[in-house]
Amino acid sequence: MYGFVPPCHCLSARPVQPQTPASTYSVYKMIPVYLGGTPGTNRVVVFSSNSGLSSRVQVQQYDSASGQWLVEYQKEAEGIPFFSVLDGYWEAAGQNVVVLFYTTGSGGYLYYWVLGKKGGKIVEIVNRKEIFQGDVWLESGKLLEQYANRYRVWVRRNGRIMLIPYALPIIPGAKVLRYRITPKGEVVIASKNFSVPIGSVVQIIRTDLNPITERLLFGYTPTVKFLQHKSGFKFLDKGTLELTIIPQGYDWDKSVDIVVEAK
Repeated sequence: MYGFVPPCHCLSARPVQPQTPASTYSVYKMIPVYLGGTPGTNRVVVFSSNSGLSSRVQVQQYDSASGQWLVEYQKEAEGIPFFSVLDGYWEAAGQNVVVLFYTTGSGGYLYYWVLGKKGGKIVEIVNRKEIFQGDVWLESGKLLEQYANRYRVWVRRNGRIMLIPYALPIIPGAKVLRYRITPKGEVVIASKNFSVPIGSVVQIIRTDLNPITERLLFGYTPTVKFLQHKSGFKFLDKGTLELTIIPQGYDWDKSVDIVVEAK
């Protein structure tokens, strides 16, 4: 359960200096965002270091009295070339938000921060870290989190914002391949080899809630389109898709191979 996070990385507003924030950083991208109030008065500025091994990000607000952009929030991270940015309306918070995030390491560990406004000041509503094989996105007012091949959604319950399990919607007409992983780390699946007609969509859905995570690997195939945030694959032409489910992310002894062929 995750409640409202009080401001902890916010800065006293200060003018943006004419030069870049530090001699080792340069501006990578400026992104206009809307966080309430007058449109066009907030932006996110992403900086990348000259080495490409660290990044800085700022949320800035335009001050009409001074004619300057003021830094309201700043974060830095090592080992990444730059932060990624999402923005939009989040229904659980009842406001427009900015999501700053990145993934790092061989496990694709996700780190993210959700920023909104309270009392006219930038605050962290949510911060999350070290989510294995993670992803985060906004969709139809919902903030969704992926960890391996499972999903969660942020909701408001009894005045608190919390994460709950989320079942991906089934794509109409899709061939659904369901599997589960036992508490002992064994993959249970009904079929490992099957064929589908060209044009088919196949979704790979995990059904259990055991804490054991997994890695879902698949190779690039030009005739197969990966459907991001859907755990799905669309077969555009004849071809074969090979997938491997690896419990715990690295337990190859218990891994299972799946082959789907479009004819």
